[in-house]
Amino acid sequence: MINSQNTLGAVFFIVLFIGAILMATVDSFEPVLVYIMSPPAFLIVLSFAGFTYIKKDKYQFDKLGSVFKKDMVFGGWMGFVTGVSLSLSRFDSLDNLLAGFGASLITVLYGYILGHMVDACWPKKA
Repeated sequence: MINSQNTLGAVFFIVLFIGAILMATVDSFEPVLVYIMSPPAFLIVLSFAGFTYIKKDKYQFDKLGSVFKKDMVFGGWMGFVTGVSLSLSRFDSLDNLLAGFGASLITVLYGYILGHMVDACWPKKA
């Protein structure tokens, strides 16, 4: 069902992308991993992919990959808006506010990466 070449390319991209980010911070890996690996952000993006399941009868099977991509990107932006609102609700200093905005951008990153990976790996009509 899923093209193995596309899946291999997606795994290759993930390894290179995370490796490049880790190599950019040579002095210490731990702080970067704390900011990049965010299970709540990952779950927010995946939860918005559930919209595709709701709409699955409206689209042909080979078109659902692009619908997944749009829904995951939308989920990333909604996660960003949620994170910004939470950061503003706990505003006590500018440093904390900027850190909250930075952490909120992780959902956008996940939305775009996961969305494009699903779209690239989704089987196309032959």
